[in-house]
Amino acid sequence: MNETVIHFGRLDVALNNAGIVDASPIHEKTIDEWRKVLDVNLNGLFYGLKYQINQMRKQESGGSIVNMGSIMSQVSEFGIAAYASSKHGLVGLTKVAALENATNNIRVNAIGPGYIETPLLMDNSASGEKYRSYMESKHAMKRLGKPEEIAKAFLFLASEDASFCTGAYLPVDGGYLIQ
Repeated sequence: MNETVIHFGRLDVALNNAGIVDASPIHEKTIDEWRKVLDVNLNGLFYGLKYQINQMRKQESGGSIVNMGSIMSQVSEFGIAAYASSKHGLVGLTKVAALENATNNIRVNAIGPGYIETPLLMDNSASGEKYRSYMESKHAMKRLGKPEEIAKAFLFLASEDASFCTGAYLPVDGGYLIQ
């Protein structure tokens, strides 16, 4: 945060984007595995928000913070208890941060991507094309999302075009949640 302010003089927009997955059923998950996912996905978000909000409040001109959630912020799947819990928590933390800072002209929103063709998703693929087809079938649009589609949602929420949006969760999920 300090380096950003030194370099640019201020902080107007921030993106909190961190996520790791550790897939195993609850009864098999170790405490260390559970903590690691929550430390990265939820505690990391808290630390980012804390320092971003402090800086934006000092500036007295506000700003926009966007948190990267997941479709798993709204639903879940077998074996991802820590991931789903952390991403559900992200939505709650986004709403609290938005509420606490709305009168300071600091907007806090979240994006909920569906399955996006990224290394995180594809590296978890044990069976290549079969896995891809399965992931595509989970979306009403029958395809994976593209990183640039998420970037455009971020640019909207970060911009003045979204000046009356705070505490929002924007699904960018190809219709995953409507199926």
